[in-house]
Order: sequence, then structure tokens, then C-alpha cells
Amino acid sequence: MSHLESPASQKEGNSLISKELKKGFANFSDRLKADGLSKKFVSDEISKLEKLENDLDKKKEVLESRIYDKKTYFWIINVLLLVWLMISIIFSSAGNIFRSKDKLSSGIWIRSAFNVSAVIIFFLLGFEVFEGIMAKITDWKRRRNTTKKVSVEDGDEQNDRIFFIATDYDHLMNRYRTLFKDVNENFEPMRNRYKRLFNQYIFYYVVAIITEVMVMMSSVVENFFYNTEHDWEKTLFGSILLFNSILLPLLCYVVIRHQIAEENAIQY
Repeated sequence: MSHLESPASQKEGNSLISKELKKGFANFSDRLKADGLSKKFVSDEISKLEKLENDLDKKKEVLESRIYDKKTYFWIINVLLLVWLMISIIFSSAGNIFRSKDKLSSGIWIRSAFNVSAVIIFFLLGFEVFEGIMAKITDWKRRRNTTKKVSVEDGDEQNDRIFFIATDYDHLMNRYRTLFKDVNENFEPMRNRYKRLFNQYIFYYVVAIITEVMVMMSSVVENFFYNTEHDWEKTLFGSILLFNSILLPLLCYVVIRHQIAEENAIQY
């Protein structure tokens, strides 16, 4: 039985299905020592394994669906960040080119905000591209190692099957092995990938809001403190931007809290 437990011990999963599987195998071991391979024991274990297999399939379907949704949202945020990067570069460059010499201080806050915004988004998107390339390389190495392992061991496995006569115990143990392997090699990496994707989505969402609020606040400073002519239109525009720069983070905070609460309510 130590051979069966080793895959689970190598990768400790915190998912609900992983805990249920470990608990189920522990009960299987205890009942096997106490009752032996009775018909009722085998029937109960088969029912339990079928339930675990169905639960695992459903959880994998839910995870795949949510990964697809989050990838879509993440792609939209990346497009918006790219557009915001282009806007920041254009406005910053235009401000430096077309500003009048007698008003050098005019617009300096807005230009600085656009410059900082462009730098932040540039490094953020650059890091994402680098991370994507590294993920592709890691996935390619994993698939190559898996292919080599299967090609080397395939012949021995086929020879073993010729002389192998399955018993009820072997059948149950093989199903547990298959479940442990599926959870550790497929479900847990999928679950971890979704958690990373969700955290990235929240982080990029927050960065987008921060850069936007930063530009709005710089415009507020320009319209309030550099309004030497006391233009009421600039004052009104600055007031609207100030209101938006306060309201927007509050609304986004509520949205993020709701999404995090929704994720915490779902147990995989």
C-alpha cells in the first residue's frame, strides 16, 4: 500500500476532492484489515469509487469552464491595458511636443501621470509575455519527458499484462491508483493554474484602476491649482474628475470583494 500512497504524499493537495480521496483510501485500508474482501466491502468500495470519479469529472468540467471564462476576461483586460498604454504614450508625447514655451509648468502633472502609467503597463505586459514564454517551455519539457517515459516503459507494461490476473483487491487498488494519478497530475495542476490566473486577473484589474485614477487625479490638480484664470469650466471638469476618482475605486473594490467571495464559496 505504500506504493499507492506515494503519489499523494509527493504532491500535497488542498482541494476538497484530494482530501476526500485520501480519506476514502484510509477507510479502505482500515476496513480491509478488519473485514477482508467480503462482497459487501467490495460493493461499498466500488460505489464509493464511482462517486469519487463522478465528483472528479464534474469538478474538472467546472474548472475548465471557469478557466475559459477567466482567460476571456484576462484577455479583455490585456487589450484595455494595451490601449491605455498607447493612449499614455500618445498623450505624453503630444504634451511634450505641442506645449508652449511660456507655459512650461502647464500640464506637467498630466504628462508625468501618463509617463508613469505607460512605464507600469509596459513592464506589466512585458512580464506577462516573458511568463507566457516560460510556461510554454515548461509545458513542452513536461510533455517531452512524459512521452519518453511512456515509450521506454510501454513494452514492459504490455508484457506484465499478459500474465496478470486481476482480483477484486487488484481492481480496487488500480482504481485508487488511477484516481490518485488523475488528481495529482491533472486536477491539482489545473486548480493551481486557475488560482494563479484568478490572482493575475485581480492584480491586473487593480493596476488598470490605479493608473486610470492616477491620471484623473493629475488632471484634478491641473484644473484646480493651475487654473489661474479661474475658468469655471475647468473647475467643473476638475470636480467631475475628482468625484469619479473617488467613486471608481469604491465600485471596483465592491466588484473585487464580490468576485473573491464567490471564489471562496466554491470548493473544488
